[in-house]
Amino acid sequence: MPINVVIIHLVNSFTFQLLNLSTPQRFNISIFQCFNVSIFQLLNFSTSQLFNFSTMSLPIFVDNAFLDQLLERARKNPRLREAYDLRTTPDDQSQRMLNAMLPGTELPIHRHRNTSETAIILRGRMDEVFYDDSGRETARFALNPSTADFLLNIPAGVWHTVEVLEPTVIFEAKDGPFEPRQPEDILA
Repeated sequence: MPINVVIIHLVNSFTFQLLNLSTPQRFNISIFQCFNVSIFQLLNFSTSQLFNFSTMSLPIFVDNAFLDQLLERARKNPRLREAYDLRTTPDDQSQRMLNAMLPGTELPIHRHRNTSETAIILRGRMDEVFYDDSGRETARFALNPSTADFLLNIPAGVWHTVEVLEPTVIFEAKDGPFEPRQPEDILA
C-alpha cells in the first residue's frame, strides 16, 4: 500500500541525505510488512537527523528491532546519542521523542525553565542526576526497566543531567515547542 511521507524539518546540524536527495521533499514508499520493518529500514537514512511525518496513515511502531537500529545510529554519532522525533504534524507543539544514548555521552548540566520533562526508560540503565545552583548533586534517580524503575518527571527549573550506564533508550516528553538552550540554562 503506497503512503506519502513528508520530511518536515531537521533539528540536528548534520547534512541531510535522504535516499541521496539534497533537500526535503515528498515521496512515495510501498510498504509490504510495515509493522515488522522499522522506519529506518524503510527509508534507509544515511545520516543522523530528527524528522517528522505529516500524516498518521503510517503508525510509528516501536519494537526491539527499531530500538536496536536507533542504538546503532547512536554508536555512529560522535555525540553517542540519537533522537527520533515522534511528532506527526507541523502543528504539533509538544516535544515527544525517543532518545538513544550510550555510556560516555556528555550532556551538560542544564534546566528547562518553562517546562517539566518526563523520561520513561524503555531499555538500558541510566541515572538522572539533580543539582543545586552551585553544581552540588542533590538527588540521583536510577532508571532501569529490569527493576521496574521506569519513569521520572523532572520539574521545570531543576538542574539535571544523565549518566548512562549501558546502552539506553528513553521516551522523553516536554511541553511546548523546542527552545534551544540559552547560556543561562547550562550550569558551568
